[in-house]
Amino acid sequence: MQKNVIEEKKVNIGLTIAIHSIIFVGAFLISAKLAEITGRFLVTWLFILIPAVLFSLFGIAARLDSRQNIMQNLAIVVIAAVYLIVSAIAGIVLNCLNVSETLFYSVEIIIMVIGIAAVLWGYRGKRYIEH
Repeated sequence: MQKNVIEEKKVNIGLTIAIHSIIFVGAFLISAKLAEITGRFLVTWLFILIPAVLFSLFGIAARLDSRQNIMQNLAIVVIAAVYLIVSAIAGIVLNCLNVSETLFYSVEIIIMVIGIAAVLWGYRGKRYIEH
């Protein structure tokens, strides 16, 4: 019985790592395309890839933490996907509006901070609500 639980946990962790790897690859592809469209390569590394790595690490940590459940991991995956889409769309729209570099990076930083805060809430939120 205990062996089945351990096997199931290994499968869940492997699936989690696979899902978050897909998110990271998606983030890399989105950021590469965004950098090509906007010509602003700082966006690629700072505003998309670094948060994607953080989201993946939080998602994997949520599955390794026995107190976290699958819904919290799913929340992190959804938040990460929404963040990547919003960040990419904002970058393209701001580039089309031909805004200044300062405004462009300010908006991307605000989106990044909100995205990271949302992932932290998804990771830790349930535990705070229960206590």
